[in-house]
Amino acid sequence: MIVKASKIESAEQVASDVAKQLEGDEHEDVRDSLYDVARVYAEGAVQMDSLRPEGHYMIGVALGQLSRTRGGRERVRFAREIYDATALALRLDPDFALAHAGLSEALWEIYLRDLDRAALEEAESHAEKARNIAPEMPEARLALARVYRSTGRHDEAVKEVEAVLAVHPRADEVQRELSRNYERAGDLVSAEQALRAAASLRPGDWINWNALGNFLADAGKYEEARDAYVQAAEVAPSDVLMPREKLATYHLQVGEIDTAIDIYESLPKPIRSPRLASNLATAYFFSDRPERWERAEENYLLAVRLSPQDPMYQTNLGDLYQRLERSEEAQERYRLACELLEGWVAEDPDNPESLSNLAFYSAKSRDCPRAMTLVPQLEDLLPDTGPNAHMLAYINALCGEEDAAIEALKRAIALGESPELIRQEDEFRSLRDRPDFRALMERSG
Repeated sequence: MIVKASKIESAEQVASDVAKQLEGDEHEDVRDSLYDVARVYAEGAVQMDSLRPEGHYMIGVALGQLSRTRGGRERVRFAREIYDATALALRLDPDFALAHAGLSEALWEIYLRDLDRAALEEAESHAEKARNIAPEMPEARLALARVYRSTGRHDEAVKEVEAVLAVHPRADEVQRELSRNYERAGDLVSAEQALRAAASLRPGDWINWNALGNFLADAGKYEEARDAYVQAAEVAPSDVLMPREKLATYHLQVGEIDTAIDIYESLPKPIRSPRLASNLATAYFFSDRPERWERAEENYLLAVRLSPQDPMYQTNLGDLYQRLERSEEAQERYRLACELLEGWVAEDPDNPESLSNLAFYSAKSRDCPRAMTLVPQLEDLLPDTGPNAHMLAYINALCGEEDAAIEALKRAIALGESPELIRQEDEFRSLRDRPDFRALMERSG
């Protein structure tokens, strides 16, 4: 596609022209260049007439679309620029519904990065304003759905998403949001169907395949996840590295440690993603390489610096310290992880992932009464997947419920969890002398 500049007569005309090009583009190979052109057009419109809100809003739109071709922390960094552009549009026109919806999404992204409750509350306020101004506008309802999902109001979230499924210009985005709500409600079949629908609707968008791969990996369907990540890598722009990273994580999850390390280490440096830093550290943790402890600590510390409010990274660092017999430092990290998770659980008390992590980290911090109190609830809430059975095995083993841990491990391995990783995990140290544990590892190995 050749993108030609239109005659710029006003900010409003430029915004309209660019929006049409954005919505009509089905040529994925030129998508990023088109969004860059959109940003240039919008910035030119602002220079011509800085008091018209449409130009500022379209800068936010272009940045938002560019952010969708990125992943992880890099995408979230766009949120502040999007916030600034859309907030300026609203100062110029407080009743600009699309700008309220765009600002809500930017604030929601900031909440995901910083776990800032005030940002989430402001995101809901702007989404509600957008819906009040334009009740049928799909962007407003989708913005509300994101906030509802993040605060545990899942029935309300599904209602908002389903209402825009037929009218939103990007039906694949709506299907992805619908999948997140189905997954949160425990309906994994419908969640997977929605993600496959998204990939079918827009097969040239790597984000759809990546989302499907993430879901399948979380469900313990590692081979299917690999296939989705391969597809994502084939269609992703050359500078989008997340599909390669996710393929490395697949190798880590199935116990192919050296392959995982080689792929992770081939990615550009410096590392700016806490997820990548943590996964690379975990790969070294389970490797036989002579530098494994130094590289594991270096990258776990990097993950914590990049995302200090994420309890998982604190816990992973604690696991390393526990292995190195630095128990006081380990316990400090576990207690901090529990404190961070308590805030998440208070926000969404029935979230299975938060509850299972709270039980797990409580067991690590030697608070087994709290951990074991949560186990019956988790057995009811968690879908029957390999990773979830693995999690229950961790909690039971750490709290001395060895028979229950063995039964959970049998289920986890039957559902695809790697015996090679289980054999090395410190959480199961107390089981290693049990004949049934050794027999299970031998049969599965």
